[in-house]
Amino acid sequence: MKGDKKRLLKKLHKLITGSRVPRFLHHFGPKKYTTWQHLKCVFLKRKLKELSWRDSLELLPYFGITKIPHHDAD
Repeated sequence: MKGDKKRLLKKLHKLITGSRVPRFLHHFGPKKYTTWQHLKCVFLKRKLKELSWRDSLELLPYFGITKIPHHDAD
C-alpha cells in the first residue's frame, strides 16, 4: 500500500513537471511555496478526508515537504 502511494505521488509529480504549469501559482504573489507543494497539500487533504488541515499539515514532512505553511495560509 505504501509503495502505491509513493508511485502515485511520483506520477503526479512527473505529470506536473512535464506540463507547462508555472513554478509558482501567481506571478506577482509571494514565492514561498511552489505549485508542486500546494498540490501535494491539496492532494493529501483530499485523500485524508477525516483529518483537519492542521493534522494534515503535520504529515507533510513525511511526503518530502520541509517548508510547511501555517494552517491558515492560502
